[in-house]
Amino acid sequence: MLDHLALRLIQNDWSTRKLAREIVLSRAWQMASDRGDPNGDKLDPENELLWRAHKRRLDAETLRDSILLLSGSLDTQRGGPSLPPGFKSEFDFEFTSMKRSIYIPVFRNQLHEIFTAFDFANPNFVVGKRFESTVPTQSLYLMNSPFIHGQAQMAAERLLESSADAKGALLQAYRHILCRGPRDEEIVLTLEYLESEGFSSDAMAGLIRSLYSCVDFQYIH
Repeated sequence: MLDHLALRLIQNDWSTRKLAREIVLSRAWQMASDRGDPNGDKLDPENELLWRAHKRRLDAETLRDSILLLSGSLDTQRGGPSLPPGFKSEFDFEFTSMKRSIYIPVFRNQLHEIFTAFDFANPNFVVGKRFESTVPTQSLYLMNSPFIHGQAQMAAERLLESSADAKGALLQAYRHILCRGPRDEEIVLTLEYLESEGFSSDAMAGLIRSLYSCVDFQYIH
């Protein structure tokens, strides 16, 4: 496979843009990770023959950018300095920028909280491949972080502006956050929760925080 891709790169006049386009338009790249073929699941449960895609965990940067995008607070402006005027020390630095994570400064002694929780590469070392962990602090961060609470509240207010009732709001929440519609049992439980809380922005924010904690949000399927 690597030899084939190297040859295609040469044939395309060393254009990495054309190579990336060829990769992402391939069938292999576009396969889903769901186990839709019962025969394939029986014959190759470990997916050694690559008959389906592997689930991939969102990295810390993509997770942060997705949360900001859903709340409407993502600053898509390109370029510009990562550090504010008069910057002196990293130890009292406050991460307030809403720009994409590629513009967030990376300090050796202090990282953005979401980077620390979700396996960002250690800036003190050369890291060829990041570790992936599933630890309680990640769930606790998504439930309790002031950053997550603030972004969920803004996302809830956006949903309420475009939804006339609780069912419409929960349908939009699932589609926007999890990229799928809610299952029947999820609709029943979610409606019961929203109606018991008075269908308020605080209730919607609570629902959104719970969706942020779902596997469907944190993994690419």
